[in-house]
Amino acid sequence: MKIALFGNSVSDLTQKLSLAHLTIVDEHPDVVICLGGDGTFLAAERQFPGVPKFCMRDGRPCKACAVTPLDETIHKLASHEYGIKEFWKVEAEISSGQTLVAVNEVQLHNDDPRHAIRFQTVILERSDRILGDPIGRPTDSLQDDNKTSTIADGAIFSSVFGSTGYFKSVTGKSISHGFGFALINPAVEKKPDILRSGDVVSIRLERGPATVYADNDPMSIPLPAGSTMTFRPSAQKIRVIVFS
Repeated sequence: MKIALFGNSVSDLTQKLSLAHLTIVDEHPDVVICLGGDGTFLAAERQFPGVPKFCMRDGRPCKACAVTPLDETIHKLASHEYGIKEFWKVEAEISSGQTLVAVNEVQLHNDDPRHAIRFQTVILERSDRILGDPIGRPTDSLQDDNKTSTIADGAIFSSVFGSTGYFKSVTGKSISHGFGFALINPAVEKKPDILRSGDVVSIRLERGPATVYADNDPMSIPLPAGSTMTFRPSAQKIRVIVFS
């Protein structure tokens, strides 16, 4: 089995993995071991998307961390005594054609904390899709009876896996199925929406400036006023290794 190590102090694991006849590689691994917390896991997923992975604790909070002792974890890994849980990712596509994909959440956020942004939103359910647009791409005509105009600091679209993080901080709750959409510090309080796998959220920014973010990705996309964007489930998944 080929193992990639990602994070801090990876040299501490090298000898133990070699003794277990596990090969350490830099490219095309079968499994990725992340040494760190949730942020390390997110960065590892960007570098090795879709490859099964888990984290070893270093004292920081971590949803994907192994809880078994190190030696036992390595033994189970070498013996293929583990399972894999899959979770859908989420993404944001801008009308300019740029797309950001995230494990936890994608968000639209105001650039200046002193000024809220104003935007129109419409949730397109599977039965509401425009003919010929099966994946709900951004559209310049948000002509829908469910369209609402909102003043807030932004909006967030979360996966199940990521809903225990920033989404829970914003809404006070996490989700166990589907996808979560919520407003960030809205002028008028609104409960979060729990969406199905085929639903998308289209947004037109009326007053900015604002930026679109994905997880802790250093890449972000400025969104000028008048632009449209779409939050939606991604076709990509993360694969998290779990040990019994």
